[in-house]
Amino acid sequence: MFVDDDPDILELYGTFFDWLEDAPYCFKVKCVGNPIEAENLAKLHSVELLVTDLSMPTKNGVELLHDLRKVQPGLLALLVTGNITTDDRAELEQSGFDGIYAKPLNFTLLCTKVGTLLKQRLALADQCAGIVASAAPNE
Repeated sequence: MFVDDDPDILELYGTFFDWLEDAPYCFKVKCVGNPIEAENLAKLHSVELLVTDLSMPTKNGVELLHDLRKVQPGLLALLVTGNITTDDRAELEQSGFDGIYAKPLNFTLLCTKVGTLLKQRLALADQCAGIVASAAPNE
């Protein structure tokens, strides 16, 4: 899910994310224009990854992440922002995001990070499934 309150950014990135639905990426991305819509969507659908803007009028990206993780605790998250200082970055790195990126986004870098995070998630799920299978009682 991509969340940004700027309609121009949403349209620009939405076009790019539509392109990602094709091979080799095969990412399905829902773009939403505000945190409330994002929260409503997360209550109805499983979300693997959140990519959110930091500064939004109703709720910032950090608050959104914390609220969404109450509904979906394992949610992966990347933060994008147009205004970040070195001090801000240090504080944001402690807020639970899996990556922080400055606008304008480098889409190749973003795709690489998304792919890495999702592959790690799949590998962990496979590892857990193997542990559960080996712990199952023999009949």
